[in-house]
Amino acid sequence: MLKGITERNRDLRDALNGITLEQLDAICKVVDETLAIEDETISANDLVEMDYTGEEPIIRTKIGNMYNRIITWPDITLGDLPYYDAKKNKTKKATESQKEIISIRNEAVARIEDRYCTYLKQFDRQKGESMTEADRWKKCWENSIREVKMLYNIFAT
Repeated sequence: MLKGITERNRDLRDALNGITLEQLDAICKVVDETLAIEDETISANDLVEMDYTGEEPIIRTKIGNMYNRIITWPDITLGDLPYYDAKKNKTKKATESQKEIISIRNEAVARIEDRYCTYLKQFDRQKGESMTEADRWKKCWENSIREVKMLYNIFAT
C-alpha cells in the first residue's frame, strides 16, 4: 500500500513535469514567432530619425536596413520549474512591443511556476495524508490480529 502511494505521487509529479514543459515550449514558440513578426514590421522609427540635441530638431530619413545588430533578450527565469533548455530570443530591433512581449512571457512563466509549486505542495500533502491513513489502517489491523490471537489463546487453553 505504501509503495502504491509513493508510485502515485511519482506519477503525478512526472505528469505535472510533462505538462509544464509542454506549456513552456508553447510559450517560447509563440514568443519567438511574435518577436520575428515584430522584427519585420516597419514603424515610423524605422523610416525617420529625430535628433533633438541641437538648437533645432533634425529629422533624417533612414535608407535601407539600418539594423545590422542583433539583440539577445534575457533568458526565461525558471525558478522552481523543471529544467527546460529554452532557445535564446534574438531580434534585429528592440521595440516597445518586443519589450512587452518579453514582459508578458516572463509573467506567464511566473504564473506557471506558481501553479507548478501549488500542485507539488498539494501532491505532497495528499501523499502525507495517504501515508498517515495507511499507517492508521495498519495499526488497526495489527490490533485486530492481536485481539483475535488473544481470543484464540483463551479458547485454546
